[in-house]
Amino acid sequence: MRGIIIYLIVLFFYLSGSNVYCQNYEKIQRFIANNNIDSLQRYLHNIESYRDSNGNSVMLIAIATDNYKLFNWLLNNNLTVNVLCNNYTPLMFAAKQNKLKFVKRLLKHGVHVNALNSISNNALFYAVSYADFDIIELLLKSGVDPTQVNSRKKTVDIIAIVRGDKELAKYLRDQMFVYRINRLPDFVDGPHVKLYDDRLNLEYFVNDTRKKAIKHIKKSIVVKQRDTIVFAETKIKNEIVPHINTKRYSYKSIFPASDSIVVVGDVHGEFQVMIELLKGNNVIDSDLNWNYGKGHLVFIGDIFDRGDEVTNSLWLIYNLEQQARRNGGVVHLILGNHELMVLKEDKRYFADKYKAIERKIDINYSAMFSNDYLLGEWLRKKNCIERIGNFLFAHAGVSDSMRIRNISIEYANNLMHTFLNDDFDSYTEKDVDNLSFILTDNGLLWYRGMLMNYNEQPRMKQNTLEEVLKFYDSEYVIIGHTGVKKIVPLYKGKVFPIDISFSRGTDTAHILVIENGFIYSGYANGNRNMLMEL
Repeated sequence: MRGIIIYLIVLFFYLSGSNVYCQNYEKIQRFIANNNIDSLQRYLHNIESYRDSNGNSVMLIAIATDNYKLFNWLLNNNLTVNVLCNNYTPLMFAAKQNKLKFVKRLLKHGVHVNALNSISNNALFYAVSYADFDIIELLLKSGVDPTQVNSRKKTVDIIAIVRGDKELAKYLRDQMFVYRINRLPDFVDGPHVKLYDDRLNLEYFVNDTRKKAIKHIKKSIVVKQRDTIVFAETKIKNEIVPHINTKRYSYKSIFPASDSIVVVGDVHGEFQVMIELLKGNNVIDSDLNWNYGKGHLVFIGDIFDRGDEVTNSLWLIYNLEQQARRNGGVVHLILGNHELMVLKEDKRYFADKYKAIERKIDINYSAMFSNDYLLGEWLRKKNCIERIGNFLFAHAGVSDSMRIRNISIEYANNLMHTFLNDDFDSYTEKDVDNLSFILTDNGLLWYRGMLMNYNEQPRMKQNTLEEVLKFYDSEYVIIGHTGVKKIVPLYKGKVFPIDISFSRGTDTAHILVIENGFIYSGYANGNRNMLMEL
């Protein structure tokens, strides 16, 4: 009996409370609808904590009902404007509701334009999904981050595509690029060198974040004729001091066997990772000087693109080439598809740093690697395929069509040199046809058929590989171009794919080391994993 009485008492108070809540709710809604701010203020002791039956705050209700007077009063009375309610900040909600007037007022009030909700959306996501262009443009001008990636791995340009607006997606991608380049750190790119009989002309690109500008600095240094010119710049910090070689060398394609070969995969402008790997495997010392004696250092191509320290990477390879030569060693740079692309002014994969130089200075950055510049001239003499002993090196791979066409190592390199230097006078019809093939998806710079089904053709078979290797008088082939997580010998230990992503850092990046009859993967910390015995 006592339990029943207690239950009835609790029920009475619950029903009374619910009735009072309903009455209160109706009154509050009436005050809001009638724009009766004074009554609302008197009635609610804590207006900030109020939520309607849908969980909306007074601020969100004001936006949804176009009650600008109440909205403005809430802002003027310092209501918190960056708190999430129903997973929206007021700015997100105003953008979703397509309320330009409210968005303007919130931005003027100083809301956090880049506030995120639980799925890592900022206000721009809702503007792109629901609002007119005026709100999108206003948010961008107010500093919203268009590069934000939400928890579903989506960016706003993808949202625009889903919305069916390709023009908006294109506009947003441009804004994403502008946002990134305006936030690049200070940098110096260069020198880009022109060599004359009596002087060097040097060009640098210097990003000054304080002045929000990139400067194009030109210098001229008078020099005496000698084999090597070493200079240190003044007032410009640069990590690599070029050792300019005034001699012109021709490059061999075939070398005798060596018991010391280090092979570096696709660098893609990741200079810091590259030097740590070279130091960790004793190829260079702490001052970035040659330390590998009479050994061979091979870069399998793709120094260019994606990363933002391409110029430093090239100058280091250039310097090491000269130092190795003086010590009886050899540095090889095999041309990859990205070298070809940049030398032929295909800039699709430029890092933002180089795109920023082009945009802010209105210059063709690829021209820094034309034949008029030292690095451009040097690169145009490089080979697209080489052999050291019984090891064959090609950037992407060697298809069976190379053998069928009877394209030798020397012939392939001669064709490439002629193409890069625009010297077609001596070309025959057969030369043109073979060069065209080398530049196709089945050629040395693009072929992926050693690792996968490619161009509607099955992956290369073991017997076909054996025929290709026999044609090139080789036992093994080392390739890059197609990314792999780790170096693993394929085709019964005949093929070594080494394109390990350097962008992931030195913890995972590694290179190939061939020493004293063993093949290893070598890491920046000095560790090595034996892959096979020769």
